[in-house]
Amino acid sequence: MDTINEVRLTSFNNDLYSGFMRAVDAQIQRVTPEALRITKCYEAFSAARTQLDAAYIKQRKDNLTETMTQKDQERDDYWRCLVKHIEADLYSSDTAKRASAQILANKMDSYGSMLPLGRRAESERMHDMGQDLCTSPWSDEITKLGREADRDAMIKANDEYIELDSQREEGQKTVETNAVRTARQVLDAAYYDVVSAVNGQVAYNNLVDPEEAEEDDGPQMQSVERTVDPLTDFVQSINQLIKSYKTTAAQSGSTTKPEEGEEETPTPEEPSTEEPDDKPVV
Repeated sequence: MDTINEVRLTSFNNDLYSGFMRAVDAQIQRVTPEALRITKCYEAFSAARTQLDAAYIKQRKDNLTETMTQKDQERDDYWRCLVKHIEADLYSSDTAKRASAQILANKMDSYGSMLPLGRRAESERMHDMGQDLCTSPWSDEITKLGREADRDAMIKANDEYIELDSQREEGQKTVETNAVRTARQVLDAAYYDVVSAVNGQVAYNNLVDPEEAEEDDGPQMQSVERTVDPLTDFVQSINQLIKSYKTTAAQSGSTTKPEEGEEETPTPEEPSTEEPDDKPVV
C-alpha cells in the first residue's frame, strides 16, 4: 500500500496553500477522521485552518485611522479655501488681480474637484497641483494675490496625509505578513501530523500479516463485495491533490520561497512513490 507523498508546502503561495488545505480537509471529512483513526490530529488541523482563515481576513485597526481621517478633512478644507479665495479675486476691483485670478482659476479647473476622488488618487492629484502652483508662472500669480499661505497649508496637509498613509501601509504589511506566516507554520505542523499518523498506519499494515477470514465465513466473504480500505482511499486522494497542486504551481509560477534565515518545516520522512520532480521550484 502506498503512503502519502511529500510536498513542500512553502512552495505554494497563499492562494494555492489555502486551496490545498481546504481540499485536504474535505477529503478527511469525506473518509471521516474516525475511519482514518486521526480524530485528535484532525481537531488540531481544523483549528489551525480556522486560525489561518482569520489571519487572511484580519483587518488591522490602529491609531492612525482617526488621524488620517482628520488630516484628509484638513487638506480638503485648505483646498476649498484656496479655490474660494481665487474665485473671490475674480471679482476684485483691481484689474491686475482679476487677471492673476483668472490664470490660477484656469489652472485649478484643469485638475477638477478633489472631493469625489479616492484618498490616494486625491493625494497624487493634489501633490501634482501643489508642485505646479510652486512653479512659474503660477507661483508668480499666487504671490501677486498673496495666497501663498493658502497654497502652502494645502501642500503641507497633503504631504502629512501621504506620510501617514505610507506608515499605515507598511504597518499593515508587517502585521498581516507575520500573522499569515505564523498561521501557516501552525497549519504545516498539523498537516504533517495527519500525514505521519496515516503513513504510520500504512507502514504498519505493510509489515504485518493480513488478517484472514475464518474458514466458516469463507464462502460468505467471497460473495460479499469488498469496500475500499479508508486508508488506501485517503492516500490515493491526497496524492492526486499533491500532484495537481504541484502542477498548477509549476505552470502558473505561483510559488514562494522561504525568506532568508527562515527554515522550512520539514516533511516527514516517508517513502514516496511519486516520480521525482525534475523542475526546480521557482
